[in-house]
Amino acid sequence: KLKLYELKEALSGHPFAQISKSTLVNIHFVKSIQAEFSGNYRIRLKNRPESLTISRKYYPEFRSKI
Repeated sequence: KLKLYELKEALSGHPFAQISKSTLVNIHFVKSIQAEFSGNYRIRLKNRPESLTISRKYYPEFRSKI
């Protein structure tokens, strides 16, 4: 029942990164990263068929953690 920013702070020592306003991902489960024309990035996760969008705002933080 934590807010996302509280959860992000609680997980600061762990391999989690925020990729959008409402999403945190475990970077150990990232399979691939692909650039889009809009400036956003798409990531595919291991063992999951769907892909997620990393917004331009959160990409620098995500990139520094991988």
